[in-house]
Amino acid sequence: MTPATRAMFVSMPTTPGLGTLDGVPKEVSNVTNILPESCHKTAMLHPSVEDVLEQLPNNDIVHFACHGMSDALSPSDSRLILQRGNPPEQDPLTAQNVAEAGRSTNAKLAYISACCSAKNDSQELTDEAIHIASAFQLAGFSHVLATLWESGDDACVNVATASFGVVIKLEIGTQFLHK
Repeated sequence: MTPATRAMFVSMPTTPGLGTLDGVPKEVSNVTNILPESCHKTAMLHPSVEDVLEQLPNNDIVHFACHGMSDALSPSDSRLILQRGNPPEQDPLTAQNVAEAGRSTNAKLAYISACCSAKNDSQELTDEAIHIASAFQLAGFSHVLATLWESGDDACVNVATASFGVVIKLEIGTQFLHK
């Protein structure tokens, strides 16, 4: 990993109208500690869509730990749930938002720890890959890790920790990030 590597962590341990994700702080802490000190890390707690889209092009790695929803009627509206305002309200980061954000020149890895972030249940678009994960690929991220199903909070912590341990800590991770 080069000294210029930048990572952004988007975490939503609480979301208006949805259940609490108690494992989010531990997941973000574990992954942050796995990355080398030379990596510039930005933590975004309860950010808005606008804030995330503004920072997205500046990062090599993005990690989302939040609620996600697949939209079978309109897969482009599949979303990660962020928040805005005071009092806080849901602010959906849609597949369309991400795809239209423009290509990130440094984009290498998008890790999406959110339910159904690689799922498309649309009966009319069964041969299309339209979901949050594919939107990050359109935005320039060469590697995207996401889920096809609902996932438990504890499992998310364990899988994220293990995945980053393999990808980043081992020499394979260094080669992976430089390709």
